[in-house]
Amino acid sequence: MEQGLLLHEAEGSCIFCDNTISLERWERLARHFDESWLQIRRDAQQFLAMVGEHKKALLAWLDSLPAQSALSGDLQAAFKMAADEARREVETRVACIELVENALNTKIADPSATPEEPECSVLDTAVSATVLSEAVKDHNHQARRHEELTELRKTAVLNHIIGSQSRAFRDLETQAAEAKESNVGAVKAAESAERAIQRVRQEQFTTKEMADTLTRDLARVYGKNHLSIAVTDDGRSYSCRRDDVAGTNLSEGERTTLSLLYFLRNLEDQQGRGIDPGKRIVVIDDPSSSLDREALFATHQWLVSTLKDFGQYIVLTHDFNLLRLFISSHNSKWRASARAIAEGEANEIRFPRVAFREIFAATSEGRRTTKVGQLPTLLRNSTSEYAYLFSMVMMGVQDTEDHERLFLLPNAARRVLETFASYKAPHRPNFLQQMEALVQVDPDEPYRDVYDFCNRFSHGEGSETVEVLDARAVHGHIRRCMEFLRAVDEEHFVNMCQAVSVDPAVLS
Repeated sequence: MEQGLLLHEAEGSCIFCDNTISLERWERLARHFDESWLQIRRDAQQFLAMVGEHKKALLAWLDSLPAQSALSGDLQAAFKMAADEARREVETRVACIELVENALNTKIADPSATPEEPECSVLDTAVSATVLSEAVKDHNHQARRHEELTELRKTAVLNHIIGSQSRAFRDLETQAAEAKESNVGAVKAAESAERAIQRVRQEQFTTKEMADTLTRDLARVYGKNHLSIAVTDDGRSYSCRRDDVAGTNLSEGERTTLSLLYFLRNLEDQQGRGIDPGKRIVVIDDPSSSLDREALFATHQWLVSTLKDFGQYIVLTHDFNLLRLFISSHNSKWRASARAIAEGEANEIRFPRVAFREIFAATSEGRRTTKVGQLPTLLRNSTSEYAYLFSMVMMGVQDTEDHERLFLLPNAARRVLETFASYKAPHRPNFLQQMEALVQVDPDEPYRDVYDFCNRFSHGEGSETVEVLDARAVHGHIRRCMEFLRAVDEEHFVNMCQAVSVDPAVLS
């Protein structure tokens, strides 16, 4: 197909059959050969996994053979000869399997390659293990006879000892039984005491005073008194009320806020009972889920004020607004920590006072993995999620050979287009209709493929996922997305490139 494209650059019809070549025909042929290419690669990867498991099984069997010295002396010579022969047979088969693996790896790297077919007849026969099995069986038989004789001698010796020291033995046996019973009783008493302590702690925390405190906390977060907390009739827990009725349909944001406030107040209560916060680590995952701007700001203040005295606290979030608030509130300490690290202070390098990290999925040696890295400079300085995603997609377009976040880029490109489309076509109710309006600006609709991509891949409504795309397809799709953005508003595109320090000529 690639050579055929070069031959037909200046042609409007097929050189071989003289039929007209339409764009639809080109796309259909391209999809056909891409699917065949990917199917060959998938088949080769499956075969590679199968032969790899076979090689592991052979090597594991060889490693499982007992050492020569572990067998009885009269069996060691025969066992050694059989083991050496088995080792040679396994090595021959492993060498053959490795030739098969090399051929499959060649096919995975380039499905159009035709590697030489390995000679595999040696794999049709099993490794001879008859002598090994017989030697081990004879050894086990001798070992069992030895154990039986040893047990008989032990019994005779013990009978003599017990007969001559019967009273002392019975006294010691009684003491052992009493000690065991005492230990069981102590363990049960400790468990009972721990349960009693837990009940007391719960009763101390579950009070009307704490319920009123949580009610005031909710009012501070939301700026109104529509939610309240009350102690249940049994006095063991709390219930949430909306106005004068039970709050049975709390929103996700309300549930997040309520659980977080309860958790933070519980931490304060534990500090008040003498638990040293400086020796504790607190981890909070996604505390801003479904919160509006005002609730998010109040939540940030609660977190900063409640967690400041703990030895270490970790907040995980994918909310850019919460990230900006934390960077702002910890900026001075963060800069001081960075200066100390730059000056080579060992304690600060080992355990920074303030650190911001980025966690992301990446590709490593062809496999998906998770990485933790320093917060990118753009995230430190920019207040816009749009600017960060724009930069990430453009760097992916620029780095066409190797980009560790390659399979994140389709989602990032879609998010960029969502923000851009909501600004350029606010009169349309959803993203796909906004994209439809922008694509139809040009009557020829040259960017209809971008609309199809947003509709089919990333986190769109289609059933496909980005995992069906190979590297070439990913680069092609994200490039088309950015070309579309430039075509709709070139001035905006150039200004965004300048804002994130990316050369607009990347798309040239």
